[in-house]
Amino acid sequence: MSRVLFVIASFVNFSGAEATLVEYLNRSTDDNYIMVIGTNEDNCLQLSSIVPKERFFFWNYTKYRNTSLTRFFLMPVEALRVKSAYFKSDAKKWVDSLNIDAVYLNNTLENALFHGMFEQYPIISHIHDMVLHLRPAWGRGGAKACRKSAAVLTPSVAAARELAECGVPKEKIHVVYNGLDFKTRPYHCNLDSGVLTIGFIGGISLRKGFDILVQAVNQLNSKKEELNIAEVRMMIVTNSDEDDYSRKCMSEFSQEIVVELHRKVNHQVISELYEKIDILLVPSRNDPAPLVVAEGISMGCCVIGSQCDGIPEMLWSNELICKKDSAEDIVRCINVWLGKTRDEQKAIIEKCQIFVRERFSSERKCTTIQKLIRDVVLGEQ
Repeated sequence: MSRVLFVIASFVNFSGAEATLVEYLNRSTDDNYIMVIGTNEDNCLQLSSIVPKERFFFWNYTKYRNTSLTRFFLMPVEALRVKSAYFKSDAKKWVDSLNIDAVYLNNTLENALFHGMFEQYPIISHIHDMVLHLRPAWGRGGAKACRKSAAVLTPSVAAARELAECGVPKEKIHVVYNGLDFKTRPYHCNLDSGVLTIGFIGGISLRKGFDILVQAVNQLNSKKEELNIAEVRMMIVTNSDEDDYSRKCMSEFSQEIVVELHRKVNHQVISELYEKIDILLVPSRNDPAPLVVAEGISMGCCVIGSQCDGIPEMLWSNELICKKDSAEDIVRCINVWLGKTRDEQKAIIEKCQIFVRERFSSERKCTTIQKLIRDVVLGEQ
């Protein structure tokens, strides 16, 4: 059994990278310790309950300059600043007292910012991002740090490919698909009532293609008569705070479309909302492996995702993949889907669900990561 310190940055709200880590830690049987570094204490509530309180430490580090200038150019300077502060802190005293075997850095920022603090230990780096799509000092800085790690994990082949392009040795990189908590449900579609509910679950951002989604849903609404749809509804589930981009996008939905917005709801509520969604859209411009694709399929939804990064790795049928940045192609895919019989739709979703179960197993992910950690500790990586 390995003694592992998990290091998580906490300068912004809880995100998918932290959620997948929580899912892993709830299954792990290693001796796990957690250190949260940053200013957002709210995230501690979701992380501190996983381990006994003596195994959790929050270092309230307030000097990180979380700006575009930092992400473009100055991340190495910030890394030196936090390393200097760490060696004078109670956080280091706590870590020194643990006699840990390895350090696990949970995402690109953690690697770019904190890697130098833990160089005396074997380091496992988990990169949940497409590093070449991040600001240069952030993405490439994180990848550069990974070159020194004992092992690197990514959630998709696409993400692994970008790390290799940044000089991370291929033999260090391991693709480990994220696991799913949701149980498989039968395919459902509520269109018999004449209402088609389109769903979006995730961050309302340019990267997630939310503006393209708005265009597509408006186009779909304009064609509803020829598609024999009485009403188009939109269900949005997000943790994003309201900003100028989201307000602009939301204002552009046709007034004919009923928009239902859910903010910051728990996993159980999300599970129930999936039941109301007929077609889940994932129109990302870049995305390593958005788990909502696998979740939606598992929950019995039709999922249409963009030809982007790791998304095609998550869908069995090419008919469910649309061109990136194309509202017109999203509508085309929806039209093709609605033109199929219910039996044809059901058969495709069932095959997609088998595909998801084979790749996105929480148990398999936990076993794989624990073995990888053990190999690193034993010096076999």
